[in-house]
Amino acid sequence: MTNLLTQGAPLTNLLTPDFNVTPTVTRTPPQQPTPEPTWTPSSGQGPISTPGQSGGGAAGPIAPPLPLDENILAAMANLEEQVQAVRSLPGPLNLEREILSTDKLRQMMQTKLVDEAALAQQPTAEIVLKALGFIQNDFDLTQAMLNTRGDAVGGFYDPDLNKVNLVGSGFGAIEKYIYAHEYLHAVQDANFDLNSLGLYPTCTKPAQACLAVRALVEGEASLAHQLWLEQVPPEDGPEEMRDYLAPATLFPDTTNPQYFGMQNTFAFEYGLTFVSDLYENGGWNAINRAYANLPDTTEQVIHPDKYLQREQPLFLDHPDLSPVFRNNWEFIRRDSLGEWDTYLLLAYNAYPDAQRPAPEARVAAEGWGADEYRVYYDPVNNDVFLSAYWIWDSAADAKQFHTALLPSISTRFGSTEVDGPGESGECWSLALQTSCLYLNDKWVLWLYSDNQEILEAAKAKFTKFP
Repeated sequence: MTNLLTQGAPLTNLLTPDFNVTPTVTRTPPQQPTPEPTWTPSSGQGPISTPGQSGGGAAGPIAPPLPLDENILAAMANLEEQVQAVRSLPGPLNLEREILSTDKLRQMMQTKLVDEAALAQQPTAEIVLKALGFIQNDFDLTQAMLNTRGDAVGGFYDPDLNKVNLVGSGFGAIEKYIYAHEYLHAVQDANFDLNSLGLYPTCTKPAQACLAVRALVEGEASLAHQLWLEQVPPEDGPEEMRDYLAPATLFPDTTNPQYFGMQNTFAFEYGLTFVSDLYENGGWNAINRAYANLPDTTEQVIHPDKYLQREQPLFLDHPDLSPVFRNNWEFIRRDSLGEWDTYLLLAYNAYPDAQRPAPEARVAAEGWGADEYRVYYDPVNNDVFLSAYWIWDSAADAKQFHTALLPSISTRFGSTEVDGPGESGECWSLALQTSCLYLNDKWVLWLYSDNQEILEAAKAKFTKFP
């Protein structure tokens, strides 16, 4: 589509302001845990809890931030000069810095990010994510809120306060490693104004545009971070820094669906590949120019040549479904999955038996041309409707995607086919939920609803499918 979707909050931003789209996350390694704080804990602070958890589970007193003495400040200043030289950009003025414990970071995140407005978004988020299959029906999104927001956080740059928050107990090799990455975000903010990118504190773009811009920001910081290690080898702990890996989560949680972690994978890994391609072809100037000409689809990040060619999504005319939904039905969400979330739909949905092998899914998503999904909800009867509509670069690409999606949907909704609306599709039913998949030339349509009558009326609007 030439006009990207703007209705509704991005899928990756459904839970809290800046949920999974912050440009300021640094990942930390599991094999090198941060030591316990060596300063005296304050006994005046009470425990914190993750929203959605029941009472109990109280934590101990939370240690206050580590005082920054002259030696730490001098080491920070020296590192900042090195980073500025590598990145060839001036640093921020009046930067604030804080070294704090993991618990203190969690408390800070909860205070800043989890408010009444964020909590109010959760029911809608659950409806959308469950309909798409990224979380299962019995998954409590509330308990994952902070963890998803804080996955693998080792530092946090706050553009509102021009402040680097660093997790640690001193300023040793690991803390310097994390600080270099977070300081790079401060440099980005000073030169490109992170708040103006539509990412922070709440993403104001379509979901995949937010993810694409986040990939630019994280990819640039990761590339500069790597070059800093190569060009200015640290005197203390270089091996420790180079062996640094990220844990699965900062706050232990074994229930987090794969979907959320894969969004971080995209920002860091695909972002680094994307920015490295720009750097190899035009140096830092090419990356600077990217901030004035932001990527707007995940396809452009996955395939940097498409960004350089400014390839836009194909035109896709999703029919107006509003006449179908009367009485109690509410319009919940309209957005685009993009190539990346289409890939996750196949390989990283929340139903293990319905997941397709990652190589197959990656190839199946490559011919993405454009898509749009819409979600409606009837709160009185607790009924949900989803339409997901794709156009592919060619009929062969559409067939390949349809071939991958068909066994995934049939597994999720039961292997027994049922009669459904239209002649060009296949339908399955499980516990009164009916899911249908259609293919015609370059177009693929997936419909899902708890209400058979609504499903049939909506299907009639998609005239490309007999």
